[in-house]
Amino acid sequence: MFRRMEAHYQEHFAREGRGKDFADWLAPLRGELAEVATHGASPAFILHVLMCTRWRRLRRPAVESEAIRRLTRRRKALLVGGLRLLRTLGEPWLTELYGPRSSERIRAFLIEVGLLEHVLTGAVLETPAWHVGPRGRLKPRAWEQAVTACLMCLQDELKGHPKPRAAATVLLEKGGLLGRSRGGAAGVAFVARRAARAQAVARDRLAPIGNTVWHLRGTFDNLRERLMPAPEIRETAAFWTERGRAWGTTGPEFRRAFHGYCRIRGIRRPAEAPDRFDGELSVVRQHEGEAGLKRALANCSTL
Repeated sequence: MFRRMEAHYQEHFAREGRGKDFADWLAPLRGELAEVATHGASPAFILHVLMCTRWRRLRRPAVESEAIRRLTRRRKALLVGGLRLLRTLGEPWLTELYGPRSSERIRAFLIEVGLLEHVLTGAVLETPAWHVGPRGRLKPRAWEQAVTACLMCLQDELKGHPKPRAAATVLLEKGGLLGRSRGGAAGVAFVARRAARAQAVARDRLAPIGNTVWHLRGTFDNLRERLMPAPEIRETAAFWTERGRAWGTTGPEFRRAFHGYCRIRGIRRPAEAPDRFDGELSVVRQHEGEAGLKRALANCSTL
């Protein structure tokens, strides 16, 4: 998986004319990625979170457009003011002007007005894996929050490492995400403090750190699914009958329960889920007996 992930991002940076920059950045990380892989961590996931944090940037369409750059400051201000006035007057005024039969046309027009205003004034927070907009500017803490989100992902991925904080510190440092004053023992102490403070917000998708963690994990899952599709489950009667018999139910009932379970858990790669489903059913049977097991299967089947 790591080789496919590396090739994907190498191609991405090469298209932007920054292929050498990516290769130079990755070179000092290779040894560390190989080392953490021996302790059960995914080098592909670690590459993804480090790279998305290191190469995030604020892109302003107005700076990139020759047509906008040719506008004088006064003309640009007049244009932005006119667009904002149209949005303020909104659909009621335009409906009065064009008539009620033009409602779809008016809504489409207002969408274009909003997009044009964003092109003239806004910015997009962009990483190699996703972009978010519109944003006018990045707050000073935004970079530190992004590094913290990266750290929380690393900490979770390095749970099997004998020295997870030290390993995370080295990865952040070699990935260009720690200042020179935070190397060595000072860096390990910094990582420990930052991780302890961020435990709660890292789980909150609405908080800046938690939202970035969610984006990092979600985009990795999507990319992994695209680069290495999971094999399909053998959709045969024998497969489901065998599974169902093990749990005291029929093949069709078990199949419905399994797919309901995947929907509950948000699992998009079902081929990886049967063993996980079996594990959770085992816990239910152990603590609630056969009656609890039947309830769990019935509940999943209705979802």
